[in-house]
Amino acid sequence: MKARTSNNHNTILIIDDSPTILQLLRLSLEKETDFKIYTAQSPEDAFDTLASLDIHLVICDIMLKSPNAKGGYHLLKKIKGSPEYAHIPVILMSGTRTNRMAQTTAHHLGADAFLKKPFQNEELIACVRRALRGS
Repeated sequence: MKARTSNNHNTILIIDDSPTILQLLRLSLEKETDFKIYTAQSPEDAFDTLASLDIHLVICDIMLKSPNAKGGYHLLKKIKGSPEYAHIPVILMSGTRTNRMAQTTAHHLGADAFLKKPFQNEELIACVRRALRGS
């Protein structure tokens, strides 16, 4: 059974294999008082968190180093293909040189938004708020 979170907070799950990026994103988003942040470093850890908590938004890096070599695209397909999680908005992010192709692929697979690294804190917050509003 999923643990319920406070109605005063939107819960966000951030997935990135870099502890530094996770910490920076956590700090940026926690400045916004209505966000409760959880983190994971692999798709496997992310699904454990999705199964145990009431998550309102997922932010995931496309390039994840995981034991099964499954990255952000795989996680996105799994979330959007699951009746239990398909309603959760997903923001994919990438710092690759081929951002245009990455963005097109992300949207084709069902991402609600795409962030090109590096991005400004204001851009992150605006993207998160749009995704949570469903627009």
